[in-house]
Amino acid sequence: MTSQLADSLEAARPEDLVHIDREGRVRSPARYRAITGVYWVTLLGLTGIEGYLGYLLFGAPGLSLGIVIGGALAWVGSRHVLLRRSSTAALSGEVDVAEAMAERVAKGWLVPRSLRAIAYGRLAFCASLRGDPDAMLRHTRESLRLWGKSGNVVARITRYGEVFALTRMGTLDTATDKLEMLGPEPTGDYLRLTHWTTELFLAFRKGAHELDEDVLHERAKHALGITSASPLLALLAWAFEQNGDADMAELLMDEARDRHPGDLLSKRMPELQRWMDGAEAEPVRARVEIEEAEDRMEDQAEDSVDEEMSGLKKKRGA
Repeated sequence: MTSQLADSLEAARPEDLVHIDREGRVRSPARYRAITGVYWVTLLGLTGIEGYLGYLLFGAPGLSLGIVIGGALAWVGSRHVLLRRSSTAALSGEVDVAEAMAERVAKGWLVPRSLRAIAYGRLAFCASLRGDPDAMLRHTRESLRLWGKSGNVVARITRYGEVFALTRMGTLDTATDKLEMLGPEPTGDYLRLTHWTTELFLAFRKGAHELDEDVLHERAKHALGITSASPLLALLAWAFEQNGDADMAELLMDEARDRHPGDLLSKRMPELQRWMDGAEAEPVRARVEIEEAEDRMEDQAEDSVDEEMSGLKKKRGA
């Protein structure tokens, strides 16, 4: 399937792109096209103005000033296009192609710092699709170095990528510290989805979560409405299983399987994939019932020991 710019987060397929504003909210493709149109119109306008002023001041040789400035702006614009094509290729499964495009921007001449930061973020995503968390962390940290203290929405997403990479590597204490530094969950729908998925994946790797039933149900309600939320749905299924809610766990697991995004899950979260495979072999409800039976047996054994101890005390007292 080919990638396209989705109308909303809910409608976006795993292989689709989304247009995000500075608050982390998914906006319409029409807004993206309008912004892109303004960029190119501005570029052409500046080129014309600079060329005209150069001609007035220096005559025919002054036209070269407009050509140089226009060429520089066009070069930057072409790097934007290359990064978008890189994202499309990665989401379509062409990781080698995506990586090559991103490297051209990351290591190219006269590329603005922000675009190089985005390019290293793309390289980190490609590394995650290869199942290489070490390379993902390396590229992510280079991206963050270039971003500095920027509050740009892409920089914020990249910081979640650092937590994700640390979690994949098993550096869970550091990942926890980094996640806490990011603060409370964001308000923008895309950033919020990223926060929820990263937070639950970290809990999954730790083997326990601290979210109450109301929070889990609220997140499940949102995730069920998002076509590309298979990883979050699977993580929520795990969380409900941990709470002993077999019905919700099975519902969410079925939805996660129906929306399975292939390598976007199996390569990026192999531990979660293995858990899903195990859940398919041994249904969630059966696992919950076995665990409950084991708990009852332990309780009964403890009660039996208590009764025996009580009987011994009575005999001694007699």
